[in-house]
Amino acid sequence: MEEMLNDRLKSLMREKGLNQKQLAQKTNLTEAAVSKYLSGGRRPQLAVLVTLAATLGTSTDYLVGVKGAEADRYKILENAIRQNKGSLTAEEKMRLILLITQN
Repeated sequence: MEEMLNDRLKSLMREKGLNQKQLAQKTNLTEAAVSKYLSGGRRPQLAVLVTLAATLGTSTDYLVGVKGAEADRYKILENAIRQNKGSLTAEEKMRLILLITQN
């Protein structure tokens, strides 16, 4: 079965170390709205989907399950590494390695 939007949101939140309240704060959403997105009880409108994707460092295509979006996700990750490679701590580098190798 394909991964659903709520599953992808939860997974990305874990990767970023965010809880529901923190995601709500970063996206200017209510905790209730985030809760409904995470439970699958409600689907976000396009503007909210764009905000969630930007906050979680992924694409809207990945969030909604468009085929080939996994490659986009790795491209976003690659760009982030390139932009920040000089400022990453040893711990952050290890977290990235674990993130990339876990699948």
